[in-house]
Amino acid sequence: GDGRLWIVVGGEDKGGILVRTGAAYESKPLPFRLTTGSRVEELEVQGNRLHYRRIRGDGPDFGWVNLLLNEKALLEPEEDEGGRG
Repeated sequence: GDGRLWIVVGGEDKGGILVRTGAAYESKPLPFRLTTGSRVEELEVQGNRLHYRRIRGDGPDFGWVNLLLNEKALLEPEEDEGGRG
């Protein structure tokens, strides 16, 4: 696809970030976390929720994760090859 790429930067102390089956916060959490350092492709964003497809790293192939938790970024957009800007 041609969705934006994101890198998981949060969840280091927990082995990754929590993934849910749907955009709703009440939706069922998946048993496996998306590991820190994983690269994912953006499928859809709803507010603070990112629907992703896993490209590299360990964790569920698809799911919904928080972009921010307690004001801290859990994922960051992958930098372009040209560096910042």
